[in-house]
Amino acid sequence: MEWTRGIPTMLSATAETSGEVGEDFPTPLSSVVEIARHLVKSRRASLMLPAGDPDQLQVAVASGLPAAVVAEARVRIGDPVSGLVAKNRQPLLVNEGRGARIRRFTSHQTGSFISVPIPLEGAACGVLNVSDPVADATFDVDDLTALQAYAGQVANTLAFESARQRLEQMQDAVRQSRLQLIQAQEDERRRIARDLHDEAGHTLTAAIFRLDLEAMKLPRDFVEAHATLDRTRASLLDCAATLHNIAFALRPQILEDLGLSAALRSLTAQAMELGIERVDLTIDGREPPLDEATELAVFRMVQEALTNIRKHARASRAWVQLVFDPDQALLAIEDDGVGVASAGAEDEATRRRPSLGLRGLRDRIEALGGAFEMGPRAEGGTRLAARLPLAPHHAERDGRDWGQDSGHPR
Repeated sequence: MEWTRGIPTMLSATAETSGEVGEDFPTPLSSVVEIARHLVKSRRASLMLPAGDPDQLQVAVASGLPAAVVAEARVRIGDPVSGLVAKNRQPLLVNEGRGARIRRFTSHQTGSFISVPIPLEGAACGVLNVSDPVADATFDVDDLTALQAYAGQVANTLAFESARQRLEQMQDAVRQSRLQLIQAQEDERRRIARDLHDEAGHTLTAAIFRLDLEAMKLPRDFVEAHATLDRTRASLLDCAATLHNIAFALRPQILEDLGLSAALRSLTAQAMELGIERVDLTIDGREPPLDEATELAVFRMVQEALTNIRKHARASRAWVQLVFDPDQALLAIEDDGVGVASAGAEDEATRRRPSLGLRGLRDRIEALGGAFEMGPRAEGGTRLAARLPLAPHHAERDGRDWGQDSGHPR
């Protein structure tokens, strides 16, 4: 199983000198000016974009210009030269002689330059500038035409990058909303588990204690009364055990007290007590200090998967493998049951019920920046897998590869 590790950036070349890119365009833009330089064979190029003030332009990225010039290069819309180009949305070609009248408006003197508008979203406009042709030549109309055509491509790139940034912001907002919802659910689980333990659990314990006291007061020859008290005590113990299991499912105290490994061992032992013949748990790599959300995501995935296997898969064996790599935790749960596509039509309603829990797991894992997959196991049965990102320092690599199969013994 392969996990997508990211999308390469569209623009990655390095400029000689770069200004600070504006907030709306955080993607590296250095290749824009480098391509412009090579396109018309110029020594210098710059891209000016709207600054914080919508009526002002500043250098977003430059090549071949002194850093001091880049830092100071700001013009208001309508001022020469870039400000006029942005306002009129008309290109400008100036060569030696004719350019003398506008030199006083620039902090960096040049004898030949081209400025072309870059239409942006709404009414905004940027400007792409090139200056000082190589070998002391001058720019011509062909250079202007080529740069104008290229400016259209730059405009499309900037529009794409701006849309991509907005999409990422929306996705981040959705992830944050999911995390807040998950945290609210966990807080409610914690409250209910605490109430079950503190209120109902203590009440049951007190009732059992009182029964024991009454049993001690009864004469031994009251056989039927002792039998009734014994049956009542056994029922109360069963009820207490059920409450304990519910509280553990809602909020595993062992997870907080002893950590993830101990909690997973408890889950697998419980699954075998409740019906799965054998559950193999493997944890590879050093367990790092996980944050609560990641720890709970791993625990909930194993908990939900084992519950579904026990109730729906008709499996005799299950495998749980957790691998810690330097930057991620990899989790796989497999079973030898009927499989996700093998159950008959009569089980359709049964198979739909756990999907709600699995959908919640997917939301939880994706909200943490991870990935979740579910599919058939090669040897028959079902396989669930998840990847959760970790901080780089959290774990140490143990040399294992994460492939389609988890590598455990069959």
